[in-house]
This record gives sequence, structure tokens and C-alpha cells, in this order.
Amino acid sequence: MIIKSRYPVPTMSGDTRQVYPVLPLLTGVLFPGAIFTIQVGQPRNLALINHCRRGKKQFVAAYARSEFDTNHEPPVHQVGVFATVRNIHDGAGGSKIVVLEGLRRAALHEVINRDPYLTATATPLEPPQVVSAGLKKKMAEVISTIGEITQLNPVYSPELSKVLKLNEEDPSMLADRVAASFHFSLAAKQELLEAIDLELRYDRLLFFLNNELNQVATLLNIEKNVKERIQEEQHKYYLRQQLYEIRRQLGEDFTEEKEAARLRKLVKNSPNLPPEVVARAMIEIDRLSQLSPASAEYGVTKSYLDWLLNLPWGKVTPENYTMEDVERVLSSDYYGPVKLKEQIMQRISVRKLLGGLDESPTLCLVGAPGTGKASLARAIAKALGKEFVRISVGGISDVSDIKGTARTWLGAYPGKIMRVLRNVGASDPVVLIEDIDYFNVDNDSSVNIALLEAIDARNNRNFLDNYIGIPFDLSKVIFICSVRS
Repeated sequence: MIIKSRYPVPTMSGDTRQVYPVLPLLTGVLFPGAIFTIQVGQPRNLALINHCRRGKKQFVAAYARSEFDTNHEPPVHQVGVFATVRNIHDGAGGSKIVVLEGLRRAALHEVINRDPYLTATATPLEPPQVVSAGLKKKMAEVISTIGEITQLNPVYSPELSKVLKLNEEDPSMLADRVAASFHFSLAAKQELLEAIDLELRYDRLLFFLNNELNQVATLLNIEKNVKERIQEEQHKYYLRQQLYEIRRQLGEDFTEEKEAARLRKLVKNSPNLPPEVVARAMIEIDRLSQLSPASAEYGVTKSYLDWLLNLPWGKVTPENYTMEDVERVLSSDYYGPVKLKEQIMQRISVRKLLGGLDESPTLCLVGAPGTGKASLARAIAKALGKEFVRISVGGISDVSDIKGTARTWLGAYPGKIMRVLRNVGASDPVVLIEDIDYFNVDNDSSVNIALLEAIDARNNRNFLDNYIGIPFDLSKVIFICSVRS
């Protein structure tokens, strides 16, 4: 099978098609005037080499695709090179190491025989070329680009551009020598071999050379950046070691490094921490390790880390209670109306069926002081095996009391919700919000919204405290409000 050339193959007057042996090349593309070494092991190819070495008979060496069945002939490209055997010696496993010399381009037309080796009709492809001013300009650009590449890439000899420049009198030979000398892909080399027209050949050659130049420049830039980064890290390490020795001689105890090590260990031993919390904590710990304990920022950063790492991230109590136990605890700990107990039992049963989730409206207990609102909430917590905590929101009129203040503020602090969760050490306690009828007496809508963000079971999965700065899941918390009648 012959793969047609991507470019038109010219027909030369006076040339008749003759039958030539065809040697498929799997590892490279041979150019006119180039020397190419291959290892030959297949019997039909060995037969071709043995036939052609006697009398230095010419054959066509053509690039062949390697993805073929070894039991069949490989597909060869239409444009190849007339070649001869310059040297041959024994290789491993009965193979031969053969040195080929390319002579001139050849066009394959039709396969004639496949045994004892591949043969096909072929004609030479070297039509006369006119060296125009435009072609000379492209030749100069090729030489210039080669000079840039050899300066940047140590793989190529600095003398390569000078050696190639010796072929300036023969534009075709110059282009072929460049194509053979550079590490282009085999597909690119075959394309250059098929480009019979010199203008086209130099256009494609410049394209591949510029690609090579861009790749080399990119790799050098990456290498430069890596070296600079390594030098910077080495410089920092050197300065840290100097600082360490100075402080050691001053008798300092390296408090910040010990504290940073303690906090890193705490992060490592806390499997419940979400990934975003771990990432934020490690950033802050790195900052802490570089701060002086005497600086104000050290205290601010350490306080934030203490809050961040001591919140009950993902710490919940298993929902393993039974409704019989809940009914027994409510009956023994609270002596209120039976109808109220039944309503609470219904809500708890729904919560258990949903696996600890409850998106129904927040329970609100209304009654005069001393009527047992807190006792009922405590009984619910006991029945469910949850922690119980009380929050009084009477007189609150600022969003920061609910959601905390930003860390950039002087004296920043978390809101009430985060503070009680840290105190109880669980993310699913029963929280009684008392005196809600005295909440936000100034009727500031933003304060109402802040509280709603915390207690609304449909929206509190990502409650954001301004101080903590990372969403906290409050959906497991059982909020109960109380109002004085």
C-alpha cells in the first residue's frame, strides 16, 4: 500500500517509470545527502539489502507507518529517497546494522512485487528551481532562526548554523540538511520531504523551526523560574537558620514554633475537620510560625486558630433513641399538658425518620415566667441524648451579636451561636433561645435576618459567622424559642 503525498507530485519530462526495490523505514525519514543508520531484521528486508549491496544498486527508502501487522507489508509514503548501502555489519539476533546514504527524492507509483522483497515503480523528483529574492530572504531567515535555537538549546552544536550555511548555494540541499539535523517529529520530516516546491518547503521549514524555538524558549523560562524559586527558598532557609542561631544564643524559647507544631498536630489528629478548614488553618499556622510572640498580630492569629480548631466541626450524637424512651423521659421530667407532649413527640418522630434532619418551623414555647419552658426544652434534650444550652437574646440589636465581627476589627469576636457551640463541644445540641420577644427592639431588619439565617432549618447548612469566615452547618442543631406571655 502506498500513502499518497499531501502535496502535488510533479511529473518530469523524459523520466520513465522503472522498478526499484523499496525499503520501508520505521524509525526515521531519510533525506537526500543524509546518512542514516538502521537495524534490519525482517527476512524480506535483509534480502533487499543483500541484493542491493552488490554493485551498489539503488533502491527507494520510504518512511512507513509502524502501526501495522508484521505479517503484511507496511504502508509506505509515496515520496521517498533513492538510496544506496554505504556500510553493513552484524547486529544482535541475526539482524544487520545498515548505513544508508540518501541520493535524491523519488516518487513511488505502483507496487509490483512483495516477494522476495517489496518492489514498485518509481521516478526521480528533483525539478529545476528558480531562486527568487523571496526564497533568498527565507533562506536567510532559516539560518538566523537556527542560530537562535543553537544559542538557547545545548542539544545542538553552536557550529551547526555555520556548517549548514556552507550549503547556501544549493537551496534544496540546505533545506534538506536542516530538516535532517533537527529533532522534528517524523510526520513533520515526511511533510518536508514531500514539499518539492522550494518556496513551500521553506515556509514549512520556518514553521517547524519557529515551533522548536518557542518550545526551547518556554522550557528555558520554566527552568529559569524554577531556579529562581529554588534560590529564593534556599535564601529563606539560610536566613531562618541564621535567625534560629541568633535567637538560640539569646536564650529565646521559640514559643511560636512550638505553638505552630502543636497546632499542626491538632489539625492532623482532627479527622472531622472539613477540607476548607484544614486549608485555612494551615495558612494561618504558617503565618503564626513567622510572627514574634511579642507582636499584636501573633495574639490575633493565635486566638483565631484556637476558635477555628476548637469548634465542633462534624461532631454529632448518634440518633439512636427510641420513641418509647422519649415518651418516658418527657413524662417523667415535664408535668405539662398532654397535648403539648404529643405535638413534641410528633416532631421528634419525624426527625428520627429523616435521620436527624428537621426542616419544619422552629418550635416556639409561649408562657409566663416559671411555667416550665426551660424545663421542657431540657427534657427534650435529655430524651434525645443531646447537649442543652440556653441563649438569651433579650436586648440584642446588633448583627455582630449573632454573626460576630470581621477579623479585621480591633477586638473581633465570634457571635453567640459559635460561642455556645464551642462551649458544648457538639454541632447538634438543643439550643433554647430565650426572651425572643425582647429581641431587636429597634426593629432592624438586618438583625432579624441574621437570626433567621441561624435558626431556619431550610437555610442554615452554610451559616457564615463573620469572625470564623468559613460556613458552619447548623442543620443538626435543634433550636427552640421561648416567649413570655
